[in-house]
Amino acid sequence: MSLAVCDSDDLAQVKGTWALRTEAFRAQVGIADREYFDEKLADLLDKETVGTLLDDIREVIGRGVMRLAERRPLRFDLTTQLVDLSAAVATVDGPLAQRLAHDVLSQDISPRALIHAAAIVRRSRTADAHAFAEYLCSAGDDKVRAQVSQALACHDDKTLAPDNGG
Repeated sequence: MSLAVCDSDDLAQVKGTWALRTEAFRAQVGIADREYFDEKLADLLDKETVGTLLDDIREVIGRGVMRLAERRPLRFDLTTQLVDLSAAVATVDGPLAQRLAHDVLSQDISPRALIHAAAIVRRSRTADAHAFAEYLCSAGDDKVRAQVSQALACHDDKTLAPDNGG
């Protein structure tokens, strides 16, 4: 379903249904703490949609963090899904994405989630992404450190922006 909504971006602009497309994504984000989207949801959210759904993403991550804190068995990898949503936020607000990911990882940490969190470093393009990279390296294994190293290699000191709020 996420892929179909994402693929409708050109058509939605032509037909004037962009708001409906955004609402379809809002509905999916709204259940991301209960339903598994594999890696399909967060990776398909474009910057404009993330900006529009920022409060929804923040809310679902908050609910998801509470579910993780309960320490009950889950039927899918909620931690990584929430980290992926945090990484989507990094295109709009790097520091907020880092805080959201910290909240998630403070409740549950796994190599897979840490590897996915490296996308926050890559997408943030802010100077404070280096501190988040250090956190990931200290918490992760060699695979995590390799992903973070690649993410940092994408950063060029000329492209780093000042802290963009949050």
